Amino acid sequence: CLVVGDRLLTGDTLLYGAAADNPVGLTEERALGAPASVPFSAERMRAEAALASFGRQRPDVRVATLRTASIVGPGSDGYLCRYLAQKLRVTLLGFDPMWQLLHEIDAVAALLLAIERRARGAFNIVAEGVLPLSRVMQAVGGSLRLPAPVARRALSTLWTTRLSSWPPGSLPYLRHGCIADGRRAERELGFVAACSSEEALADFVRRRS
Repeated sequence: CLVVGDRLLTGDTLLYGAAADNPVGLTEERALGAPASVPFSAERMRAEAALASFGRQRPDVRVATLRTASIVGPGSDGYLCRYLAQKLRVTLLGFDPMWQLLHEIDAVAALLLAIERRARGAFNIVAEGVLPLSRVMQAVGGSLRLPAPVARRALSTLWTTRLSSWPPGSLPYLRHGCIADGRRAERELGFVAACSSEEALADFVRRRS
């Protein structure tokens, strides 16, 4: 996480969790439901809970949490970027969930706006548009599509041998969508992403090639 100014935490919209009954447009009021078995998710949710507790104890300090869509860009090195850049990518046969992507320049812009506006509370930071996972995979070179039980074993093996940055506990994100609503950030912070999800992906691919 990143703390700036009073207290500013960068989270992730994937912390809402991927589920078959997710509505399109998860708002900031949605409870976080990411798999606790995934270290990244568990650490971020603990950080959010700790910061929220701090905010309740210290109402004189402005506490803001920015939950960004999955960040991509030439300078990004998160687990999603590593997953997209690796040679072998596993996806689920019969499933094609929608994904949201955010360009790294838009993530920085949102952070600056939150500091300038002295924001308080949680904000989803997302770009325009969503992409089917198949489109994302096509752009980065394709994927190995496997039935769920086989994919689970393959992801576990790749993870333990350090051949993949995709944790096996994150399998639900290859099955179901987790699409967040960014209207609060637009309304209260004035944030509008300069790049759409598709443009962010295209720039990531172009600069990594």
